[in-house]
Amino acid sequence: MNIALIGAGSIGKRHLINSIQAGVRNITVCDFDQKKLKEAKKKAEESFNRAKSFFEIYLVEKQKDLFKKGATFDAMIIATPPSSHTFYLEKALQFKIPVLCEKPLCKDDENFRNLYSLICEINKRKIINMTAYNYRFWPQLQKLKSIIETGKYGKVLSVRGSFSENLRDWHPWEGINFYMSSKRLGGGALLDESHLIDIVRWIFGEIKTISAINKTISSLRREKIFKTDDIVEIIAEMKSGAVASMHMDLFGKYHEKKLEIITEKSKIEWHFDNTDLKSNNIKIFSGKRSLQTSQVSTREAPKILSAGKVERNSMYLRQIKHFFNCIKNKKQIRGDVACLKDGFHTMNVLQAARRSARCGSKVEVLQNAFYSDKK
Repeated sequence: MNIALIGAGSIGKRHLINSIQAGVRNITVCDFDQKKLKEAKKKAEESFNRAKSFFEIYLVEKQKDLFKKGATFDAMIIATPPSSHTFYLEKALQFKIPVLCEKPLCKDDENFRNLYSLICEINKRKIINMTAYNYRFWPQLQKLKSIIETGKYGKVLSVRGSFSENLRDWHPWEGINFYMSSKRLGGGALLDESHLIDIVRWIFGEIKTISAINKTISSLRREKIFKTDDIVEIIAEMKSGAVASMHMDLFGKYHEKKLEIITEKSKIEWHFDNTDLKSNNIKIFSGKRSLQTSQVSTREAPKILSAGKVERNSMYLRQIKHFFNCIKNKKQIRGDVACLKDGFHTMNVLQAARRSARCGSKVEVLQNAFYSDKK
């Protein structure tokens, strides 16, 4: 395969290494930052034995040099800040290139009507497309989804989710001086941690209404470079009737991702910690008690489904392999993977959350419709 990888930042480098691991041998990497380009190539060469791998990396700084007249690629991976995603999606459509676009699909102040039309045209022309919500490839979450779908533990009544990370620890080599600090480029807690919203939609179904708080409250607000949000609190009514609460922040000192699901028959917990793989598991609590004495009872121990030592990168690698397999088979080969239209529906939820935070009241989440104002 001959692929175009656009963006040589942290996630771009990950996609580069994983693409080579997946068997790609010709990769053109584009980034306006020459330093990042050289770092990406060096990292790839250090990660593999170049003499045995037979891969070739071409470095391009200018967009016009990437899409020369008649230029063809078998695939495109968009790993730039969200502010430029739409531009490259237009190029994917123009040249009919299968595309994997990082999340979120765009900044939430872009023209949603135009974005939706673009996605519909990509689908109309049967161009393979994906939104990079990689947690759909995490085995424990796939297991959790299958558990919920069996209905064994009864109807889901309540969902609590949290994505908490510390921006100052995110990229220690550059501090907070990257796109995550910029509203203009599409950074911030709501947009970047939209993984949580995608997970909730994927496992529990669509969201009907939202009440949200979205602002900056931590010491990040005193940093001149930080110009976006650092906390999101969402209360959502699901179409299923369940109620979901979602928390996202950029100042948590204990990096963690978790879900707590209360059903009619049990409580189910999912936990993810990249620094402690052994702690990652699913716990299922039955709530049953056994009477020890007339005054003392004990709860039944939870059923624990361990994740083992599955590394975080495995879901990114599975994701990229799936994308290439779709191209090989000329069709989407797994129905629950986030396509561009799915990514657009998550953007609608994000826009509803931003709208609710501005007006201070509950708002409806629109599907294939668009808000007429910014109030």
